[in-house]
Amino acid sequence: MTDTDLAEYLPAKGDRLALKAFCEKKPEGKKQRLLETLRQKMMLRSRRVGNEDTLDSEEKATSERNHLEGNKNAAKSSRKLELGWIHEGRQVRKKNGGGTRNVVFDKTATKKDILEKCKTLFFPNGKVKSLELKNLTFNILDFKETEFPDDLTVGEIYDQVKMGILRFYLSTNLKDITDSDENSLPDPELTLKKESSFQSASSLNTNTEQESFENMNACSSPLTMTPQDVTSSSMKFEPAAPSSSSITLTQDNSCLGLHVPGILIHTYDSVPAISFQTTSFDAIQDQQMEFVSADVENNLLYERLSPELHPKTLKVHRVNIIAEMVEYFKDKDILDTNIAFSFIGEAGSDQRGVSREVYSAFWTDFLTGEADGEESRVPAINTKWQEEEWNSVGRILLKGFTDHAVFPLKLNKAFTIALIHGEEHVSPEILLDSFMTYICHADRELLKQVMAEGVKTEIKEDFIDLLDRFGCKSVPTERGQIRSQIIQISHNQLIQKPKYALDKMKDICQGYLKTLFPSISTIEEMFQLKKPTAKRIINILVANPTSAEESKALGFLQQFLRAQNDDSLQKVLRFFTGADTMCVDKIDITFVNLSGFERRVIAHTCGPVIELPSTYQTYPEFRKEMEYQLSSEESFKMNIA
Repeated sequence: MTDTDLAEYLPAKGDRLALKAFCEKKPEGKKQRLLETLRQKMMLRSRRVGNEDTLDSEEKATSERNHLEGNKNAAKSSRKLELGWIHEGRQVRKKNGGGTRNVVFDKTATKKDILEKCKTLFFPNGKVKSLELKNLTFNILDFKETEFPDDLTVGEIYDQVKMGILRFYLSTNLKDITDSDENSLPDPELTLKKESSFQSASSLNTNTEQESFENMNACSSPLTMTPQDVTSSSMKFEPAAPSSSSITLTQDNSCLGLHVPGILIHTYDSVPAISFQTTSFDAIQDQQMEFVSADVENNLLYERLSPELHPKTLKVHRVNIIAEMVEYFKDKDILDTNIAFSFIGEAGSDQRGVSREVYSAFWTDFLTGEADGEESRVPAINTKWQEEEWNSVGRILLKGFTDHAVFPLKLNKAFTIALIHGEEHVSPEILLDSFMTYICHADRELLKQVMAEGVKTEIKEDFIDLLDRFGCKSVPTERGQIRSQIIQISHNQLIQKPKYALDKMKDICQGYLKTLFPSISTIEEMFQLKKPTAKRIINILVANPTSAEESKALGFLQQFLRAQNDDSLQKVLRFFTGADTMCVDKIDITFVNLSGFERRVIAHTCGPVIELPSTYQTYPEFRKEMEYQLSSEESFKMNIA
């Protein structure tokens, strides 16, 4: 169209020029626009088109300065560290107060800062079990378990090693006992423990040996203990020759425990050499003892010696597990007893897996039949359970967690915080969040709408019905009143109604659990970390496939785990380990060649170990058989001895 023809429609020449310019403009590609937007958000300069050699020195320097502009880690002033605890050269496990702690430190933090934080974490009250800060020497080791230099900072060591996350260890050792004041009097309490310990050990011997031991107790000449060859069938104290004051200790290869004053030794396959001399048997604790052992199991947290050499086995029925467990745990001494479990009518032998299954089965049945709530629940008060029964439930909670790290995640968070720290530490926000998981999904959505929009006409009847179900007789109209009313209902349902059960359980387990969880944040972290997710389960699978078929089967298992929801993941984890929460560090996988009717995934919860068939051809085939196994109650019974 010529300019003359266009003038009939646009008389103004400026309009005609603008129209022509618009028509001649090429549309910008979508990909180019997205790239430009991304550059602006990241505040990066767009690269120039051309040879890099054409950039002058000033532009190159500017480019080098800007290479970290989009790096979030480079911009942070802090980094995360993993902290562990090594005592006398051995790592301390989580159940004994150790484990791995994730802590954020400033990049300028030094060895001193890390040491102070470790003392706070691993010794919350200056003491953990039988170890006290004043009796230990401290050091910080890096991820290679070498001494961390005093002059390096966290940021500097990250720059040196170029690793994603670093791990440091608090290294502790017992102080040299000979460094103490030689003129100080012996501790009467320690002497009493020493005498009772040797009396319990001497009860294993014959009457003749007991007499020899009593005579030796009054001896004032130097005393020597030396190990002999493992030739006898039991632990014996052999009488000393008249001209010497030596004691010979012999022991077989069975699992025994020996309590030397102040030290508990667990022996399994070898005997430690113990050598000390003293002028008085009552002053043994003032001497230096050296231990040389090939395989001594020691987390080195020796609080007390169990009177039993073998665990006490408790037998339970699956269908009556609540009543039987409550009855067993009425015994006040059960927390100090080494116990194992077996299911009546099943073949499983307890190597921790059966115990995890027993505690998990108890909490599943308890929270289903003896508790109120939906996604999270609180104990329901009933007439058949009184103080003794609720004390028993508290012992089950404490024993299951301390022995096997089993904790019922369905237990309401506000109730748990009140159980450990008291109801005064339960904030209104925690009450409100916990109440939202206590009620059903429909009521939860209704309350969210009411708190956000107020009581509208179309939902007023449903809101009044909800208030009536929880015993509320007034209907708030303002948003502030609505929130306050819901918090009051939350406190009534989560704290006041189960108050009797809360107090009686708290009498048993508050003291110890409070040392494990010194703050509210540690409780919330425990709930988060023990919740099974597909990623966490996959990360603890340990497998070494040696063929394409085995790799394919492992891939099918990982794909199946990623496709499961929270409830299904808990069921899968319980099938593998006996517990529906994260309680183990690894799950070993071995591959087997099973086909036809024999093909199935076999789980050994004691390991835990999984026998995974490598004969699956397709994922739907694997999924069908796995889902069938998980839906069958027989799959969770202990049928392998």
